[in-house]
Amino acid sequence: MYKILFIDEDPETRRTFVSEFDDYHEFEIVDLAPINDLNEMVIEVCKISSDVVIIDYRLNDKMRINYNGVVLRKAIKQENTIKPVYLFSHYIDELHEETDDVWTSFEKGLVINNDNKQSFEDFISKMKIDIEDTNNKYTKALFEYNELLTKWRTQGYLGSREREELLNCDSILGRSQSHPLELPKELKDYYIQQELNEWIESVNKLVSQLEQGE
Repeated sequence: MYKILFIDEDPETRRTFVSEFDDYHEFEIVDLAPINDLNEMVIEVCKISSDVVIIDYRLNDKMRINYNGVVLRKAIKQENTIKPVYLFSHYIDELHEETDDVWTSFEKGLVINNDNKQSFEDFISKMKIDIEDTNNKYTKALFEYNELLTKWRTQGYLGSREREELLNCDSILGRSQSHPLELPKELKDYYIQQELNEWIESVNKLVSQLEQGE
């Protein structure tokens, strides 16, 4: 089952959105009203741990909050860089003026009271593809993370490219509600020492070259 989080300041719009998915039993719909503090709002979003987040652009139309959907989307993506987060609006041109990410910005009528069933189905298909793509990224990152961590534990060494790959996997997985991982402290210490050693080696080479030039 896929979990969708829909954020809108209007209770009636939230109820309508939920009802649009009554016949789509593979989806669990959670609706949420925005709260005043942006950081607290992001925390609430992360607690729900949805597969997709859909945010109304003009969140502050009917509520006194100091952020809109674009700002909230950016804050959520800072916490989870690969989770699909879409923006909905009846003011799509205005939205596109504020964000360049047109691939995740949609006309609100695509779901709300949409008489065009095919366009609604197309949007659902897009969500499923994005969710599966995200899950595949997590799975790939988890596999590579375990492979590299095992190599370090058995051989006691990782090359610079491998260390970079492991840090990238750690970044992806560390921001996932599904895979809350963190690099072991001893490995972080190893990273620091390796970076220091490589820096010292580079300095020594530079000094040697300068001395030879003299």
